[in-house]
Amino acid sequence: MSSLQAYNDLARALHHARYGDALQLVDRLLATQPDSTSLRRQREACLVAIERAEVAAREEAEQAARFAASELIRVEASLFDLDQQMFCNAPVSGLHALGFTWLLDAASTAFSRRGDAPALIRFIADEDCATLVVCFSARMGTRPVRLLACVSEFNDGSHLLTHRDDELVLASGARIEVMSLPRAASLTELVARHAGRVAMRTRDSAVATVPLSTLSACDRIWRLIAGT
Repeated sequence: MSSLQAYNDLARALHHARYGDALQLVDRLLATQPDSTSLRRQREACLVAIERAEVAAREEAEQAARFAASELIRVEASLFDLDQQMFCNAPVSGLHALGFTWLLDAASTAFSRRGDAPALIRFIADEDCATLVVCFSARMGTRPVRLLACVSEFNDGSHLLTHRDDELVLASGARIEVMSLPRAASLTELVARHAGRVAMRTRDSAVATVPLSTLSACDRIWRLIAGT
């Protein structure tokens, strides 16, 4: 292949963003023109473009995987029955006084199929989003199932969950440590006990809480709770 033809092919490859082909053509030209500064710059530009394309492809694949695997979807609370709305609304003012704010409302198709109707799941976060309060009320067959739990995630992959007796039955596992308080424990006590557990867990300077402020973070926490 003549040098002129090689340069023409290189120009077409660059024009059509075929950077892999362009890189091969540049390397062929460099074999005969090793001192060409222009070719070396083009080679570097091809490598950068290839790396960017690979990063973009990975990010797109990861985003698609997260979307496909998402358990939760955002919902409007007003679409759910009044009992569920009332249960999720009940702790909001008390939590607000403790420094928490509403984060989002969601529903899980898989979890809703277990009950008699779709379940409203509310997520309420503290100021740093280091602790989520997860709240829902549903009916499974003939019995109601409720949960009002504080959950925190740590950078070592572990989790703490604090809730009260007579709620959804939860057990500790390899990734989550569950504490159950007496049924009569107040909302303030629930939050305080969980905060104490988090403080104990983060005494080691290498361990820190992971902010839980997005739907994907809530989805991750929900999977731990629901076992999905």
